Amino acid sequence: MIRFRQYIPRRIAHVVKSIWYLELVSETPVYEEEIVPDGHHELIFYLHGRSHHRVRDGAWTQEPGALLASQTLQSHTLRMPAGSKLYGIRFYPHTLYPLLGVPLHLLGHVMLPLDDLFTGDGLAACIDEDVPATFRRLETHLEALLRSAAMDGAGYQYVDHSVRRMLATNGTASIRELIAMSGVTAKHYDELFKKYVGITPKCLCSILKFNTVIHYKNRFPAKTLTECAYEAGYYDQSHLIKSFYQWVGASPGQYFHSQSAISDLFAAL
Repeated sequence: MIRFRQYIPRRIAHVVKSIWYLELVSETPVYEEEIVPDGHHELIFYLHGRSHHRVRDGAWTQEPGALLASQTLQSHTLRMPAGSKLYGIRFYPHTLYPLLGVPLHLLGHVMLPLDDLFTGDGLAACIDEDVPATFRRLETHLEALLRSAAMDGAGYQYVDHSVRRMLATNGTASIRELIAMSGVTAKHYDELFKKYVGITPKCLCSILKFNTVIHYKNRFPAKTLTECAYEAGYYDQSHLIKSFYQWVGASPGQYFHSQSAISDLFAAL
């Protein structure tokens, strides 16, 4: 069983989508799940327990106590011990940049120890068992760290408008129309997305649309895959199946019959 709480930080809501707390309550000693790409960056802090993960058939890697979960382009298996408690800071696809000030495509598509990105332990020091107080401390500390000037440039504004439109349409917005509205070339538009999001606009839309299928199917389990595909904006079921193999390496049926409590939860956030 997953216990989950989230907090919407009003003062920095334009940058941070939510701050969350997750606790794994399980009768089995270890919980294992395939975590799917969701298009968002997150800072994650373990209070108790340390998970291991592996990408497809690779080796198991222990996650650091505090890490950045960057943009991923394929699923990874998470193995979490019972009793694990962790906090997360969920950014919009493009709003980690004002915190780091580093082009996000340079980070790669991996999980990085937070010590590699920040000096000191200011954010980690905000974490303790008092969930509401931790939420408030994290908001205050993040507000002090944000580089507001990083959001003033025209390039960031183009991406901000586009990403929010993509989120509002669950990844079905017309990229061609968004490029036309920005007034820049398609090549420059892609470069801006790589800088501020870490991936191309086409890739982000594909991931958002894929997560919409997961969320819709969980809300309406009686719906067929074909109905879910059309609701999410796919042309047909074959495109949906191709998307599942691309992002999780499995068919829709295999995915929906596996443990997916965490991915299901974040597909709805």
